[in-house]
Amino acid sequence: MNELNELIRDYFIMKFYNIPNAENIKICKEFYSKMLGTYKKYSEQLKIIENFINEFDTQINDMVNFIEDDIKDDYVRKLKNNIMYYKGSEIFVVKQPPTTLTEVKKNKAIEKFNTPLGYKIKMQKITNLKSIPSMFWVFENNFYCNINSNICKVPFPKISNGLTEESKHKTIRCYYKSRENCNEKKGNKNCYFSHTGEEIKKVGVFGRCNKNMSFGNPDSFIYDIDKMEIEDAKNLLLYGLNDVFLGMIVLDNLGIKNDKFLNLDIS
Repeated sequence: MNELNELIRDYFIMKFYNIPNAENIKICKEFYSKMLGTYKKYSEQLKIIENFINEFDTQINDMVNFIEDDIKDDYVRKLKNNIMYYKGSEIFVVKQPPTTLTEVKKNKAIEKFNTPLGYKIKMQKITNLKSIPSMFWVFENNFYCNINSNICKVPFPKISNGLTEESKHKTIRCYYKSRENCNEKKGNKNCYFSHTGEEIKKVGVFGRCNKNMSFGNPDSFIYDIDKMEIEDAKNLLLYGLNDVFLGMIVLDNLGIKNDKFLNLDIS
């Protein structure tokens, strides 16, 4: 700041010895031009410092504002912007816009909303779509999502073509649940349904993916994915998101909260 102090000092000297002649006018013009440039330079530097301080203040607030998760489990917590983390796990934080933290805080209260199905459900409301965090999260190399306070592990079942004979095997949970109970009730007849502890397959239908009804099979997915286009993604999301929402409503209607569904592909 010494350069600025010297300019201010010279300014008062020139004001005191203000002799109106051509040489002094030229000197004054050069001086004012130099002083204007110096003030502009320091003004830009001060603006940079101000922006840095504001950004640092935001980061500090993000770090210290932890809140308990809705789930009554000390092992599972979440940040103020609803990003879940677990002790001992790596956290991949997606940087949210500045409005996210205040958005979540403002809308912490849960309201009851009417769905297009005529069913009312309590959910959190937002006023900015950018405030929605990512739907899926990784924990210990598995994928999870929080569906209205219920933790669900994403299943990757085998998917059978709905038009083949294979679609009848292990695609429905048996009414009698256990294999022993089923044998007793049916007289040891062959049952092609899925029993307690057995895997359950997913049936692929034409409307979901007309290019490949068994699309999503873990064994062939890496070869099938390159054939998919945006319209295929839209169909998958149409079926998938709608079913996820319906599943959430069923759980809500049953009064199931703060539960964990970690083996959806096992009967």
